Amino acid sequence: MSRLRAVARPLLNRRGVSTVVGQPALEQVPLASTLSTSPLLETGAVDAPASDSLSEWDAMKEARRRHQLLMDQFGSLGSQQTRENTFQPHHPLHRPVAPNSLTLSALMAAGAHLGHSSSLLRPAFLPYAYGTRAGITIIDLDQTLPLLRRAANVTRAVARNNGSILFVGTQEPLRPAVIKAAQRMGRNAYQLSTRWKPGTLTNALQVFGEDVMNETNHIPDLVVLLNPLDNMVLIKECCAKHVPTIALIDSNVDPRIVTYPIPANDDSVRTAELIVGMLSLAGKQGLRELDAAPKAVEDSSSS
Repeated sequence: MSRLRAVARPLLNRRGVSTVVGQPALEQVPLASTLSTSPLLETGAVDAPASDSLSEWDAMKEARRRHQLLMDQFGSLGSQQTRENTFQPHHPLHRPVAPNSLTLSALMAAGAHLGHSSSLLRPAFLPYAYGTRAGITIIDLDQTLPLLRRAANVTRAVARNNGSILFVGTQEPLRPAVIKAAQRMGRNAYQLSTRWKPGTLTNALQVFGEDVMNETNHIPDLVVLLNPLDNMVLIKECCAKHVPTIALIDSNVDPRIVTYPIPANDDSVRTAELIVGMLSLAGKQGLRELDAAPKAVEDSSSS
């Protein structure tokens, strides 16, 4: 039996042609170099193996060219959604929505309508509550959107009058949002992402010293808070110094503690990024109007 298996085992000759004892030899398979070039390879629709003579850089450029050719030929047959025209998780932080373009769907997608447990609902928050579901207070976004636009108008007006704005977010997840907001607005914008030092506004002489007090203005014209419950000392000092405040107010917070409340979910980082980004754009627009005002006066006087 073992002898018969050895006889029936395929044999390979030196040319690589497979033969079996007792059967005629198979024809030799032609090499890839002798095959005719595929039409897809000629048009570049599919990738061909890079030649050994090409460098890695040339091979990468050739692969990109063929990929772009595929996209040009078949792109119109598929979806038109790309990375640029669809939502990405980093958009609220790096590409905030303009105040006049914000919609209820954007707020709901960010989770701004989700409040705290219904047992923690403050009575003063009832006008901004839509109802409860599964023990969770649902925030009425029909109330949030106009109040958010009002806060944007206040921010724009303060910046247009050359006022300073302080963005405050003392929790670790909120730090990139307040830093980016201050950088986006530019001058007259400041941020606080660490603990507020008590007495910064009400006892500034003891905190900073007489030299700093005589050289700088330490009182902002507007304060924007993303986590008001963690900064109650700051809110009390703003009230003592008559500094207006804008804050995200959740269902467990009394909206009367700030000047301009924005009913929204203060535990959602995406909601905080969306709102503070929109307010920073409003402040940036106010600065542009401030810079354009002298030019408009000169144009009107010359005419």
